[in-house]
Amino acid sequence: MSSVISTTPREPHGFLRPKLLVAALILLALLAVLCAALLREATIVGPTATTAPQSSVSPPRPAFTPVEEAYAQALWVIHADVKHAAYNLTFGGLRYKLKQADGSDFGTRVREASRTLDRAEARVRAVARSDPRPVSRRRPALPAIRSGDAEGHCGRSRRASAGRLSAQSASQRRTATRRRQDLAR
Repeated sequence: MSSVISTTPREPHGFLRPKLLVAALILLALLAVLCAALLREATIVGPTATTAPQSSVSPPRPAFTPVEEAYAQALWVIHADVKHAAYNLTFGGLRYKLKQADGSDFGTRVREASRTLDRAEARVRAVARSDPRPVSRRRPALPAIRSGDAEGHCGRSRRASAGRLSAQSASQRRTATRRRQDLAR
C-alpha cells in the first residue's frame, strides 16, 4: 500500500470560478435593487411624514330628508324590476344562443321584458314628477334607463338579442328607437 502524497497545491476546478462569478453578480444585483428600493422609500415617505394633516375640502353631505328617502326608495324598487328584466333577457339570450330554447320562447321573454321596461318607464315618469330635490340638483334618470346605462348591460343585451327575432321585433325596435328620439328632444 503505497500512497502518494503530493505537496503541490491543488488547482481549483475550472467550473468553480464561473459559478462564483455568477453568484457574486446576482448578489450584487440584489443589493442594487435593495438600495434603490430604500432610496425610493426614503424619498416618498419623507415629505408626506412632515406635512400637516389637512382638513376635508368639502363638508359631508347632509342626511336625506324623509321625502328624499321615500323618493330614493321608490326609484330603488323600479331599479330592482329593471335589473330583473335585464337578467331575464341576458339568460334568455344565452339559452337561445346555446340552443336550449327555441325562438318563440326567446321572443316571449323579450316581450315580457319589454312590457316590464315600459311599465318601469311609466313609473319613473310618475316618480320624477314628485322629485323633491331642487331642479338644479336633478339628473334625469329616464335617459339612462332607455339607453341601458343605468344597469350597464341591459340596453345592450336587449338590442343585441333583438336582431334574432322575426319581423315583428323589427317593428318593436323601430318603435323603441322613436321613443328614444322623443325622449332626447
